[in-house]
Amino acid sequence: MLVFSFQVPQSELDLDMVKMILSEYKIHNADVVLKSDCTSDELIDVIEGNRVYIPCIYVLNKIDQISIEVCCIYHCTYSYYYI
Repeated sequence: MLVFSFQVPQSELDLDMVKMILSEYKIHNADVVLKSDCTSDELIDVIEGNRVYIPCIYVLNKIDQISIEVCCIYHCTYSYYYI
């Protein structure tokens, strides 16, 4: 018997989707409680137990915004050729 309850409205998962995912992993009796709006990938990750979601910060420097060609122009010295 599968008992499915959620504390916030789900945009992707419903009872049929959860049953289908759990049956793929041969889980037929479970109490599933969703406390946030979860995706099917997040549910699968929890079932497999091999991923941990952590908050992160992406840092982008201004130098990361320019291309390699522009970078080479500023780092190359000008050569003077005497003929």
